[in-house]
Amino acid sequence: MGADGGEPLQNGAGADDESMPPNEARALTAGEKPPELMEKTANGETEVDVEGVDSGAPEFCGLTKEELMRYANDPFWVRLRWVLLAVFWLIWLAMLVVAVVIVVLGPKCAPVQKLDWWQKDTIYQIYPRSFSDDSGDGVGDVAGIRTKLDYLKDLGVRSLWLSPIYKSPMRDFGYDISDFRAVDPLFGTMEDFDGLLADAKERDMHLIMDFVPNHSSDQHDWFQRSVRREDNYTDFYIWADGVGGGPPNGWQSVFGGSAWTYNAARGQYYYHQFLPQQPDLNFRNPNVVKEMDDVIRFWLDKGVDGFRLDALKHLFETEDLTATEPRLPNTTDSDWGAFNHTGVTTDLPETFDVLSGWRSICQEFEDKDGEHRRVTRGW
Repeated sequence: MGADGGEPLQNGAGADDESMPPNEARALTAGEKPPELMEKTANGETEVDVEGVDSGAPEFCGLTKEELMRYANDPFWVRLRWVLLAVFWLIWLAMLVVAVVIVVLGPKCAPVQKLDWWQKDTIYQIYPRSFSDDSGDGVGDVAGIRTKLDYLKDLGVRSLWLSPIYKSPMRDFGYDISDFRAVDPLFGTMEDFDGLLADAKERDMHLIMDFVPNHSSDQHDWFQRSVRREDNYTDFYIWADGVGGGPPNGWQSVFGGSAWTYNAARGQYYYHQFLPQQPDLNFRNPNVVKEMDDVIRFWLDKGVDGFRLDALKHLFETEDLTATEPRLPNTTDSDWGAFNHTGVTTDLPETFDVLSGWRSICQEFEDKDGEHRRVTRGW
């Protein structure tokens, strides 16, 4: 009951609330939340924060437009902006100047070199015996190669490399040469070769010969004269007396067995790094060097564009026939591959002197006809 005996006070309000008008919200005490932020629960009233309402959030404290403009127009900030702009452009200009200096004074790239024919041509090796048979005898020949030039050019071939076509008893598929200035009848005639060369030139193609300077056939006239000890041919090949009823030393042939074969007619052994039918020429004899120089000139005069030089590392052997070749590690057999031949029977420095001479001969022909390059390539 109220103090005056009227109706009971609503909502537990005290006597102090008598003056509050009906249905009017009373003033909230400090820290009290309004009724709309309250939620009933089974245990009574529980305060619930409504999303997005933060009574403690600070008010906006940034600069107003007027304040920003005041600072923007302040002489200090105006000067600072101009200084920074000037510094930026000075740095940019300095970088531009440095870049120009580097371009102008820096090392220049070498000019693009024009490639010569031997550097850019597709080189196609032809083994004449099996390439193309024009005569119908079942063996490829030079005339057969002539009939295929257009076909080869259509394939993109610009240079031909011929395996040996020289006169030969064919004990080693033409690498045993009995005449370095003749075409073996098996492949045709020298006229056939001249025709092949002319046809290749008409098609702007090049022709490289296989050249085998290390040895000849034992049927070559040079060897037969050397067997007979004729003047200028006595030392055309490597001859030596036997030791203890056998070869002069234990050097082995690439193809197996001893590298020495006894010649009864001469009464001495001759040296051969390949077949016994392929005696090694003696390049320490200046007559041999001259003969081979003349062979190169013979084919260059015909118009060939160079040579593939075969078996170059075998060109010289040591003069000391008592020298032995050291055995390679972990080998027990007596085959050629079981020994280190360098400096004894292969890769002697004198080889480079002979090669330099052949390069000079090629240079002579280049100088005569306007620097058309002749190549000498070793494999």
